Amino acid sequence: MSVPLIFLQSPVGRPHAANNSYVTQEEQRFITQRNYEKAFERLRREEEVKHRVKAEQKRRKKEGKAKEKARVKAEAETHTPKPKKTKTQRLKTLVHGLPGSVGSAPSADLPAGTIPAVSSKDQLTPEQQDQKENIREAKKKAHQQRKAQREEKREAKKKIRQQQKEQHKEKREVKRKEHQQRKEQRKEKRKEQREAKEQARQGQKEHYIVYQKQNPAQDDTPFRKALKDAAKQQKKASKGGKKSLKAVDPRLEKWELTVGIEIHAELNTARKLFSSAATSVSEAPNTHASLFDTAFPGSQPQFQKETLLPALRAALAFDCTIQPRSSFDRKHYFYQDQPNGYQITQYYEPFAKDGYITLYAHDFPAGSVPEDVPIRIGIKQVQMEQDTAKTVQQPPSTHLLDFNRVSHPLIEIITLPHIHDPLVAAACVRKIQTILKTVDACTAGMEMGGLRADVNVSVRERGKASQEGLSYSGVSGLGQRTEIKNLASVKAVEDAIVAERDRQIELIEGGGVVEGETRGWTVGSKTTKRLRGKEGEIDYRYMPDPDIAPVFIAQDLIAHLRTNLPTLPDRVVDVLVKRYGLSTKDAGTLLSFDNGGRLEYYFEVTNQLARARSVKPSDAEFPIIGKAVGNWVLMELGSLYKDEDWSDSRVSPEVLVSIVGQLLQKRITSRSAKKLLAAKFEGEERTVEQLIDDYNMILKPLSPAEYRDLAQSLLVEKPDMVRDIVEKGQDKKVKWFVGQMMARSAEGTVEADVAEHTLLQLLPKKA
Repeated sequence: MSVPLIFLQSPVGRPHAANNSYVTQEEQRFITQRNYEKAFERLRREEEVKHRVKAEQKRRKKEGKAKEKARVKAEAETHTPKPKKTKTQRLKTLVHGLPGSVGSAPSADLPAGTIPAVSSKDQLTPEQQDQKENIREAKKKAHQQRKAQREEKREAKKKIRQQQKEQHKEKREVKRKEHQQRKEQRKEKRKEQREAKEQARQGQKEHYIVYQKQNPAQDDTPFRKALKDAAKQQKKASKGGKKSLKAVDPRLEKWELTVGIEIHAELNTARKLFSSAATSVSEAPNTHASLFDTAFPGSQPQFQKETLLPALRAALAFDCTIQPRSSFDRKHYFYQDQPNGYQITQYYEPFAKDGYITLYAHDFPAGSVPEDVPIRIGIKQVQMEQDTAKTVQQPPSTHLLDFNRVSHPLIEIITLPHIHDPLVAAACVRKIQTILKTVDACTAGMEMGGLRADVNVSVRERGKASQEGLSYSGVSGLGQRTEIKNLASVKAVEDAIVAERDRQIELIEGGGVVEGETRGWTVGSKTTKRLRGKEGEIDYRYMPDPDIAPVFIAQDLIAHLRTNLPTLPDRVVDVLVKRYGLSTKDAGTLLSFDNGGRLEYYFEVTNQLARARSVKPSDAEFPIIGKAVGNWVLMELGSLYKDEDWSDSRVSPEVLVSIVGQLLQKRITSRSAKKLLAAKFEGEERTVEQLIDDYNMILKPLSPAEYRDLAQSLLVEKPDMVRDIVEKGQDKKVKWFVGQMMARSAEGTVEADVAEHTLLQLLPKKA
């Protein structure tokens, strides 16, 4: 008997707002067809109106032409215009009647056929001459009047243009003020929304029976700041200012740390794992709980096949082997957040096994990179399981429960005990979180509560097997492990491991014995605290769930998902470093910002600028462009967005392409470029080219002699800083001198790189 394969499908319909139920497929098709018919009818009516308007316009135009033609024809029939005389005819009229002229008898004193040379004045009477002079004067006066009128029109147009210019300037000022007002209003609105949410959270405690999950501790220091802090520590350590951890605690030379991690991540699905209820956890408490979620007698689990898709993407990203058959088991324990009295998980037959994750140098903060990179950490298995209810205690003895989260689909990623350094454990959790976001498998990161970590910690003497002789997944001779539950940030993972490691070492050296137990960690504390004794496999009484059939996954589905898997972070960093010319630190930072939004913006700007300059990715100039754009996206734009959420609408890619392009062409200085960027960020409507022309930002570089004179005057003013640079190696102060040179010169005259080169030439050499 062949077992049918499971085919995945999307959730049917959308939930009604009133009763949270779902429409059927027939109802959904009827609603969709009705919407299409309404849309088509609306488009038909619009086209009919347009056609009638065009026909009426054409008819009126045709009637107007016919009326004009009839009017011209009628005028031609009723009025015959007097024909104008030609120049020849006027000349003949003028000389008519003169001796020898046409129509007069020839003079007796002149030879026959000749015309006497006479002027027109000799033939005009005094009245005619006066009349002619009057006409000439009238024409001259009319000419003067027309000239004066033209001058008046020019002046009027000039005044109108000036008025328009003033009006345009006033409009710009009004728009700038309106933009500033909208900006302030947005800030006030965000503030009010935060206050309203906080009030709502406080108010909900009074009437709902289940409290929504407490806000987890915010994730540790931003990654870029962590990189900078670690770099400072490395610099101090290189100068002897700070010793390594092993030098601080000599016990670490004797004891070896072993860590295994279990990561629980909420899958990005629309439905729960074993019911058709929605997975939203931000709605009002207990509004998305089915009968099975609350353990209603007689209810049965219904496996939602579509929840398997993000789980498979995650397992493939870790290079796991997908099992053709998997099954669900019951993990028995009694606690208030689990109404069934057991959790449904995959213990005996998980859907994915034998994966790994590799940590490279770019996965660690600068100055904290272990010597043995790359580090490969094995993944024992990836399994699906259901989440529990939200629980919060209200003193003295009240427990509030929200069943919206019950049966939310989770994956549990279990690593092998291959980790021997707290820094490596933190980097492993951070990278797993990044990979899950990249493949769109996880709803949110640790900072939003979508991912939690449990760590198992044990110590043993280096080079010796522990007296307990425990083994796990092929690693033998391990010490007794303790589990630290529900760590909500990367920093908490690192600090909790360090605290538990030190506790176990002190306990063993003091003659004590490490007990297998579950412990907790509070942010800011120096040690872990006992929660309960550690349960074993026998305590959980694992058994196959008889209500859920085995899951069979087709190979063609696996192949399809593997082919369409997004580019993983390691590959992106490799491309950014090798092709785009970024440093490993900048590439990792760019990848970690804004859920990939900043990285997409960077690619768009770099590729547009390369096309505008006719540069191919294989050309030597391409990494120069990539490095320049990376500096502006991370540093200059980063400083502008430090108090706001990232959005590419404030400074479009085309604007940054124009600014960086002008800078690379050396048409403007970096100081001018920063002013342009700030102006566009604040909503300036003029183009970059117009701003450059209006504010005369075109680069007019100083001569080498002027550079030397300006630099020399500054070095003479600040002998103490010169001594710090030469004797103490404080090279950063050279940047201060560069800034002063740019500040003391006119706009667009000092280039930073030329100024720095000049300063370095003038600085005295160390003896």
